[in-house]
Amino acid sequence: MPIYEYECECGATMDVACSIKNIDRLRKNCDCGQRMKRNISCGNSNTRPVIYGYWSENLEAHITGPKQRRLIMAQQGVEDRGDL
Repeated sequence: MPIYEYECECGATMDVACSIKNIDRLRKNCDCGQRMKRNISCGNSNTRPVIYGYWSENLEAHITGPKQRRLIMAQQGVEDRGDL
């Protein structure tokens, strides 16, 4: 879940973990009563991106997304039969 940084004109800051789906509904107010503004920041360029995925026992491969899954299935000559 992404972490968003909020800052108030009074100098107070706050980090909030919120899903991307709900970020537009999230309204943060400071203790001083003013509305906080969301800062946009970039990650550290020295860090590597985190790759999520899962190990498929059937395909014997680490899958990181649907496109890669389809590619591995095509290479192995396997067909997706959908929900059974």
